[in-house]
Amino acid sequence: MFKIDPLSSLTTQSVNGLENVVTSLDWYYESTIEGCVYRVHGPAIDLPTPSGESFTPFESLSESQVNTWILDNLSEAARQFYIDQIDNAEEALVVSLGKWDDEAAEWDAEQQQKLEAGEIEELKAYPEFKPIRGTSSDIFATYTEVNELAQPWAN
Repeated sequence: MFKIDPLSSLTTQSVNGLENVVTSLDWYYESTIEGCVYRVHGPAIDLPTPSGESFTPFESLSESQVNTWILDNLSEAARQFYIDQIDNAEEALVVSLGKWDDEAAEWDAEQQQKLEAGEIEELKAYPEFKPIRGTSSDIFATYTEVNELAQPWAN
């Protein structure tokens, strides 16, 4: 879910005779996978200046209205980029856990062979600490819109 960062204050100022206009907000995308809460923090969003009829007084703003501003100011590609950051982090963790399991199993098999061959007197535990899934993970990323003019050869 894309939502406002509750640890940051909304940036406000007076604009075109309107008081306490929200001009910028901090946000993140949040998803929970196997009990771990992932948050991908994007850069602050600078909001367009509201017109008189679209202005909601600061005191009347709701969290859901502000969260809608986040979606309104991110392209579909940008949204997918932030969602993918969580998928990539989770995939890296799964690969790391699998690699550790494979290496530990190989170590245990070698230890067993050495014990049976009389090369060692007792089995030794695999010396590396097993990676674990934490309860939360904060990722900081910035999506950059592709500018076709900046790379004309990419077409």
